[in-house]
Amino acid sequence: MEDDKYLWKHDIDDYKDYFSSARTWEQIRCKKEAVNWSNGVWFKQGIPRCTFIVWLAIQNRLSTGD
Repeated sequence: MEDDKYLWKHDIDDYKDYFSSARTWEQIRCKKEAVNWSNGVWFKQGIPRCTFIVWLAIQNRLSTGD
């Protein structure tokens, strides 16, 4: 009799004995089309806090009370 072991799903009908956070993220995220403003907001030199606030503003999700 073989011992039980964990198997991690890497793709449809593809299970491995090791965990991959990248493969897990690809399975659980909702994929959408790229938007035309993304390169102007998400870039290497961007300050994460400011970038996040700009992203919230574009989504009209700032809690400014108006």
